[in-house]
Amino acid sequence: MQVFRAKLLYLHKKLQILMKKLQPYEVTVECSFAEHWRYNFAITCSLCNAQGEQTDFTSAADEMAPVGSALTVAPDGTPARRRLTLHAADCHHLRMFVYLIPNTLPTSNRIADSAPFPLSIKVRYEGEVLLNERRMINQWSGLSAELIVTRPE
Repeated sequence: MQVFRAKLLYLHKKLQILMKKLQPYEVTVECSFAEHWRYNFAITCSLCNAQGEQTDFTSAADEMAPVGSALTVAPDGTPARRRLTLHAADCHHLRMFVYLIPNTLPTSNRIADSAPFPLSIKVRYEGEVLLNERRMINQWSGLSAELIVTRPE
């Protein structure tokens, strides 16, 4: 059993190295807001050539609950920190849309009770950070943002 486990670990590491070569882009959206469970996260990503033409497409999503759920507490097993990661193949640039879609609105109607919360958006290419943004998210509207990131030459 230990030999099998060692071989499996070896193959897993080799696969990770291969995937990094095939998919050098890594897009990460991260949030530690206490009520992040009130939002569904999504990333859509067009892979484009130097002329701006889309050559491929990929996406990732993390849905906590359907829109309009009116949750009162976090679903069981909800982590304190939430992360959504997308990997993409090599291309000239990425045209991404990052979405935080409220599935449950704030409990209070008072603006003072619903302060914006931070969201981190990071894009790496072969480990090099190309974009590192911190956005403040309105609790009522969420986020719909377009980002374009070009690989280093």
